[in-house]
Amino acid sequence: MAANVTTHMKLNLNPEELFLDSLKLIPLASTPYERQIYRIYSLKLEQHAYRQDEVNNWRNMTETDVIAHFYTPILGIIFENSPLHYRLGESENNESKEAAKVRELCDGRSAFKADMCLVLQYFDSKKHTLYDLAKIEFAKNGDIRRKTISDGAKVMLEGKCIIDQLVKVCKLDWKRAQKLRVMNMQVCGMKAMLFGVQLESKGRGYVSQQIGQTLRFPTSPKHLPVFIKDVLPYLYLLKETAELNAEILQHELNRDISKYGDRSPEIMGSYIKETWLGPKQSNQTKVPPFPENFLAA
Repeated sequence: MAANVTTHMKLNLNPEELFLDSLKLIPLASTPYERQIYRIYSLKLEQHAYRQDEVNNWRNMTETDVIAHFYTPILGIIFENSPLHYRLGESENNESKEAAKVRELCDGRSAFKADMCLVLQYFDSKKHTLYDLAKIEFAKNGDIRRKTISDGAKVMLEGKCIIDQLVKVCKLDWKRAQKLRVMNMQVCGMKAMLFGVQLESKGRGYVSQQIGQTLRFPTSPKHLPVFIKDVLPYLYLLKETAELNAEILQHELNRDISKYGDRSPEIMGSYIKETWLGPKQSNQTKVPPFPENFLAA
């Protein structure tokens, strides 16, 4: 596909003609995945053909406008027919007690600053619950590495809370829990980084690592072949990882939880750790005590 896009970009056409001609590629796709890729390619060409001023002035846009003009259209295609929904705004997931504690203690904020959440919606007779399965944070512009380093603990905490939620709600034993991986993404202007969080192999806590290199979103048609070849696969990896966790969660939510005929004890994740946030920014001299099982192996 990237080769087809590179060949197509070499056509001697103006931006509008290139966009209109790119629509011919979509029916040629042999799989739904390829069709989405070609649609994203045409989507970006359309922006350059008719709304180049958006691209030229993205640095002057608000954070919300950058999300709306550059990220939401791409994610809208990627998450078509997915059990997950993306929503803008703060996280309000009440299912994780760890997340609630972090929200309460993190500089007095009522919630994490997660601008976009990938959620699984669950309806029962009593309530409508949104389960967070991945988070994408946006910053308008700046030094992505410096921002990522400063927010690294927060990214890990958000991933940890999602893992804790999955372990608790799904009652996972250690063998299944250690296979869990949560992916979150931080976006700074037209660059992004993807991070994976999972339980440490010996149950001593949680580990976080960057997945791949810095992801660069296209600001020129000439960047599109590289974007399709090197960046889009990571966005699909984010989707696939969240959907895999959603499948585990949905299976548990669908299970008959009545006690009738069930003599097996419920499995609880004793290996998950409570969250220690360290001193508050407002009072850095007061160090809170470690949770009881914080240093337990």
